[in-house]
Amino acid sequence: MASLSALLVLAIVLVYSKSVISLQCYTCDGPLNSECATLNHIPPTPCLNEKVCARFILKKSETEILYRSCAPLNYCSVLAAQYKDNPQVSVKECKVCDQDECNSAERSFLPVWLSLLTGLSLFVVQ
Repeated sequence: MASLSALLVLAIVLVYSKSVISLQCYTCDGPLNSECATLNHIPPTPCLNEKVCARFILKKSETEILYRSCAPLNYCSVLAAQYKDNPQVSVKECKVCDQDECNSAERSFLPVWLSLLTGLSLFVVQ
């Protein structure tokens, strides 16, 4: 019975610890060919009050600017509303995510496919 109580306490601590530990996001802005695009020498930043990481591109005239930041959950809709009536600026892309450093780059499914193929080949060989 004591082990069940300990397990319950551990589960509660783990559930609530996520809300205490701050989310880590990349925060920067710059042209698509800048350090913000490659994240060279840019460490993640703790987001104290924000709930998600954001990655968005604004197009100003002919220039596209990449932004990475901590943001509220509804940030993409707020951003779209902010620039809706501005013909000089448009929101080309906006994505939010809720895991550490998730606003780094587009996610690739290549590692998943490689893992599946490796597992399948091991199964077939035996």
